Amino acid sequence: MIDPSQIQQKAKQRYPTFLSSIMTGESFFPVEFSVGTIPKDDYLALREAVTQLINKSKEKLGYGYVVELEPRRTQKYGLQSLPRRIHFDTEEDYLKFIKKEKEVAKFKVNIDLIQTTIPQLNGWLSCNSLKIIEHDDRWRDLLKVCQYFQQNPKPNLYIRELPIQVHTKFVEQNQRIIRSLLEAILPIDQLASIEGEKECTFEKRFSLNNTSDGTVSLGGES
Repeated sequence: MIDPSQIQQKAKQRYPTFLSSIMTGESFFPVEFSVGTIPKDDYLALREAVTQLINKSKEKLGYGYVVELEPRRTQKYGLQSLPRRIHFDTEEDYLKFIKKEKEVAKFKVNIDLIQTTIPQLNGWLSCNSLKIIEHDDRWRDLLKVCQYFQQNPKPNLYIRELPIQVHTKFVEQNQRIIRSLLEAILPIDQLASIEGEKECTFEKRFSLNNTSDGTVSLGGES
C-alpha cells in the first residue's frame, strides 16, 4: 500500500503539470493516487500502514491529501476499514504538503510581470514553467534585455557596451535563458544563422560584436 513519503514523491512529480495549469487555466484538481496493494497476510503491517497513512493526511494535519475509507471484508481479518481513494482537492492542500507555497506565490508574480511587460512571451511561458522558477529573482532584468533587443534587434555592439540598466556581466552570465527568450520573440529574419556552423555563438546569433576583454558597459550597473 502507498505510504506518505510515496505520496509526496508522486505529488512532486506532478508539480510541472500543476505549474502549467496555472498558465493555461486547465483543471488540475482533484489529484488522485492509487492506493496500491493492500497487505493480505500480516494484520499488524496492514493496521500500521493504514494508521501511518491517516496520521499524515488532512484529517490529522489540517492540510494535505484526503484518505477515503470504506468497510471491506477480508478473508483473514474480517471487516476492516481500508483506504478506497487518496486525493488532493485544493491548491492550498497540495502546495503545503509539498512545501511549495512561497515558490508558487513568486511564480505567479513573475508570470504576471512577464505577461504584462512582454505579451509575446506567452507561448514561451506555457512550455517553460520550470525556467520561470529557476530564474525567479532575475525577471525584471531579463525583461529589460528582451525589451532592448526588441527595439534594437541588431545592435552591433559588444555585450558589455549594451546600454541596458543591468549589471555589467548580467547578459554574459545569463546567455542561455536570454537566448531562449529572444529566439521566442524576435522575428526570424532578425536572427543570424551562420551557414556551416553547428550553432551560432550568442554574439553572432544576435548581431553583437565578439566579446572584448575589458569592455565597460555604457549603461550598466557595476
